[in-house]
Amino acid sequence: WVQDFRLKAYASPAKLESIDGARYHALLIPSCPGALTDLASSGSLARILQHFHSESKPICAVGHGVAALCCATNEDRSWVFDSYSLTGPSVCELVRAPGFARLPLVVEDFVKDSGACFSGQGLGQHQAGAEEESKRTDLQKSSGGRVRISPYTSVCSSTHEE
Repeated sequence: WVQDFRLKAYASPAKLESIDGARYHALLIPSCPGALTDLASSGSLARILQHFHSESKPICAVGHGVAALCCATNEDRSWVFDSYSLTGPSVCELVRAPGFARLPLVVEDFVKDSGACFSGQGLGQHQAGAEEESKRTDLQKSSGGRVRISPYTSVCSSTHEE
C-alpha cells in the first residue's frame, strides 16, 4: 500500500505558487496552527481563494484553517469574505493556549473588523447569558435584518442576496 500511496498525486504536495485554481473543483483548508503565520498573509493562496470565490466554487476552512481566508482581498483592499458567516477558534480558546501573545493575528477580530460574522465555541456553547443575548439583539438591530441568529448557539449567518 505504501507503493500505491507514493504513486498518488496527493503524495507529492505542490507549492501554492504553482497551483492553478481552474484545475480544481473544491478547496479544503484543514485546521493547522501554521495557518496563522504562513497562510494568513500568502499572496499565492489569496490568488487561489479569489478564483474560487469569483467562480462560486466550494471552499471549506476548518478550525485554525479559517485564518488562511484572511489573505483574500479585492482590488479595493476589502476582504473577499465580508458579509459571510465563519466559525473558528474563539478569542477565549486562543487565550487559553500557550503563545497567544505571539500570534500575528486574532482571526475572530479580523473577521468582525472586516464586516463578516464570526462564531466560535467559547466557555459554554449552549449557554446564552444576558450579556450575549444583549449582543445578539444589538447585532440584529444594527444589521437592519440582514443577520439571522440562533438563540441557542453563537451561530449567525448572513442573508445577503446576490
